[in-house]
Amino acid sequence: MAQHWIATDFGGLDVFDREGAEVPRSGIREVMIHVRAAGMNPADFKHVARGSDRSLPLISVG
Repeated sequence: MAQHWIATDFGGLDVFDREGAEVPRSGIREVMIHVRAAGMNPADFKHVARGSDRSLPLISVG
């Protein structure tokens, strides 16, 4: 099962929760890619840390 990070509130790294995510099966002429590592864009973290936009949860798939 895949996992993703969800920002449940504004603040530091402690507001991120890792949850399981359902991944659909690949279809005809599609491929499934296994991701070994992923990172977070610093701009996304700054957005959560500032709390400037109240649209949560922010979800990062990875």
